[in-house]
Formats: sequence, C-alpha cells, structure tokens
Amino acid sequence: KLPQLTPPPEEASELARIMTTANTFMLKMVTKMVMGQVPLSDYDKFVAELKKMNVERAIAINQAAYTRFLAR
Repeated sequence: KLPQLTPPPEEASELARIMTTANTFMLKMVTKMVMGQVPLSDYDKFVAELKKMNVERAIAINQAAYTRFLAR
C-alpha cells in the first residue's frame, strides 16, 4: 500500500483532472473487454488512448510526490 501522497495544489488539481477522465474511460473499457464487446486485441489502442489523456503525466506527478515523501 502506498503512503498518503500530497502533491502541491497545482499538481493535485492537474492530477485530479487527468485521473477523473482516465478512470471513467478505464472502467468503461475494462467492462467492455470483460463482457466481450471489445476484443482484447484492442488493448494497445486502449493504452494509446490513455496516453492521449496524459496518464503518463499523472504517473510523473505521483512519482514526484512519492520522491518528496521519501525525502522527508
């Protein structure tokens, strides 16, 4: 389990904006994949769409917050 990470306010709002969109998309797509409505062969498209949603920036924000946590 990760510790409570607290990014600065400007990063926190950016992270929330990214993850709200990404989490909604992920839930929808995973459900469709499980139900067989979207083939698992579309997984690369799924990942590409997440990257378009700046999920890599969200990872970077969390990594920076974790690095600050370790420095305490």
